[in-house]
Amino acid sequence: MEQTPATGPTTTRQPHTAGRHIDAAPAEADPRETAADRRDRAWQQLSSAVAIAVFLFVYITALRDDGVESATVLLFGFLLWTQLSAGVARRPGRPQPRRAPQHPLRVVAAVAVLLPALGLFGAAVFVDDAPLVLRLAPSAVVLLGLGGYGIALLRSSRSAAPRTRPVPVRLRGTARVGTILVGVALALGAVTATAAGFLGHVLSLATMIGFLVWMLAFSSEIGLPAVGAAWRWPHLLSLVLAEGALIAVVLLPVSAPIGAIVGVGILLVFVGASFAPGR
Repeated sequence: MEQTPATGPTTTRQPHTAGRHIDAAPAEADPRETAADRRDRAWQQLSSAVAIAVFLFVYITALRDDGVESATVLLFGFLLWTQLSAGVARRPGRPQPRRAPQHPLRVVAAVAVLLPALGLFGAAVFVDDAPLVLRLAPSAVVLLGLGGYGIALLRSSRSAAPRTRPVPVRLRGTARVGTILVGVALALGAVTATAAGFLGHVLSLATMIGFLVWMLAFSSEIGLPAVGAAWRWPHLLSLVLAEGALIAVVLLPVSAPIGAIVGVGILLVFVGASFAPGR
């Protein structure tokens, strides 16, 4: 009996086609990975909201009570934090996920938070005898806006699988030097905040110029984002303690010798942190 060959398209897979499928498999998006990215961004958003809210209140208080020079020291500390936090948000050993273009509603929401915060900030600074509620208002707007968005991201990432934590490694030479330099910068800030007269002006100018030069090297291995990317919790804890000490030195009636002692303490904390394992 003669058999008729089957007609119709066949699905024979060529070797090179199978190879392409194998190569493309790791690139397929995992929904849990997307949720994990949202969770990371949520915690970054919440920490940023808290930091900005604290900075606004402290900065307003310093401007009203101590003047521009003391407030400049706080601005320096805040800019230092923003650069380091940009590096901390990096995931070592993995490329950053591509983010979709910002939705117009997000842009509108950001403007809706920014404009009232700026208006309330100006009122809190320039209105005579501004009550405490007015001083806290810009921080409250930031917490409600940025913090609320972070909470929404966190709720949408509840299905995220836990990330594999990188094994702690010894800080490289550039990261260790950068960590110590962060301590030097914050220590100089504490000394500058308590120095009076001409010395205070010179230290303030020198500190800001040095920081601006360091910011220009943001893409190098010694740049602040690269230093922050190598940090773990001991280094972050050192930064929080140092920033808190800097705020206390600015807002409290502290003498120059006490400011110098606080500066030495900040420097020693970061020297010790530079020997802690990083990532």
